[in-house]
Amino acid sequence: MRIFENPVYLAIIALFGAMIFVGGVNARWFGSAKLVLLRRWIRAACFSLAVFVCLRHFLDDRPVWVLGASSVLLFLLLESAFYWAGISLENTDEDIEMFPKFEPTESAWSTLERHAKLRGRILAAGFCESGKFKLPVDDELGVSVFATTFDSADGLSRMCVMFPFGGASFAMASVKSRLADGRVMLTESRFIPNGLDYPENYDARNFPLDSNPLSVYARHLKRLAACGSSAVAVSEDPLADLNGTIDAELAANIKSGLINLPSAWDEDGVYTDEGKYRIWISTMKMSYIPFV
Repeated sequence: MRIFENPVYLAIIALFGAMIFVGGVNARWFGSAKLVLLRRWIRAACFSLAVFVCLRHFLDDRPVWVLGASSVLLFLLLESAFYWAGISLENTDEDIEMFPKFEPTESAWSTLERHAKLRGRILAAGFCESGKFKLPVDDELGVSVFATTFDSADGLSRMCVMFPFGGASFAMASVKSRLADGRVMLTESRFIPNGLDYPENYDARNFPLDSNPLSVYARHLKRLAACGSSAVAVSEDPLADLNGTIDAELAANIKSGLINLPSAWDEDGVYTDEGKYRIWISTMKMSYIPFV
């Protein structure tokens, strides 16, 4: 049967084209985590349909629903195996800094027009830029993540905006306030896998599909209003604040047994087996069901 006469083949071609289209549109105009998620679902459907065609060719005596379910399960198996292999390799890769420290830099904001407008909206909302930093990730490839911090007009919250997948990607934001009762209120839009523990005094909530830093700040204000305690003024140096957060997360996960002691990283890797498992599960969830 000719390809363009088979509806399944047409569906595969349409899904493949839609995957390219959504990715291109998102990179050029929108920068939305929701569209990244949509593209991943389209890719999963495209791959699963292609596997279905192959299985039906060799196992045409099996029920269609069995072949369909097997196709989806095979995709998930290969995807999860790929993620597990990546986590295991990164865990012992000396070129990748697993817990690097922020460093000051002259420029940390994306040069795209839509991101320049986003920065303008943040400043128009009363925020004051307080720091520009980079986070070295891979020494061999020279890869860094850039971050810009803003302090709110009332001086009670600090926002950190990052573009973790390059200047053409979407923004991820975190908003932090210290409370009078000793807690740290953290509201973030982290669309990358975590799986690790927050420090014990952190009251954290993640909204991975919210790519608008001002929307994340609005969510943070609602949480502050309902937390039963008052926020204290931000006084810590932005660089010390960011690196202090990294140190606190590292200490919390060493204590909970998810990260090995630094002295054992060269031999055993950074993460324990439980830590790798937690990151693997988080990667699968963040890739396809971040809203769960």
